[in-house]
Amino acid sequence: MVQKIGILEVQTMDTLTAFPTILPISDLRQNTASILQEVQEKQEPVVITQRGRPVAVVIDFESYEDLFRKLEIMRMLMRSEEDINSGRLVDSEIVHAESKELLGR
Repeated sequence: MVQKIGILEVQTMDTLTAFPTILPISDLRQNTASILQEVQEKQEPVVITQRGRPVAVVIDFESYEDLFRKLEIMRMLMRSEEDINSGRLVDSEIVHAESKELLGR
């Protein structure tokens, strides 16, 4: 599903069709190694519940890193959009000149 956020169009998970694996914490305690191996192999999150309520999500490390990279890009884009809307702009010729100076070109 594509969702429009400000000037951005973002691909999002359709929560109606995506059903994550849900396990009680007792299963995680008893089968930690096999659950972690499955999470790593499938690269899909597992929701951990306690007393029937979700308390944690287990994801593989590569997906975790990817999630935070995407989050940081979204934050930068949102700050950029705020700058544009507030009129905080810099002429591209100035940016190119400063870039060349910093890169020594």
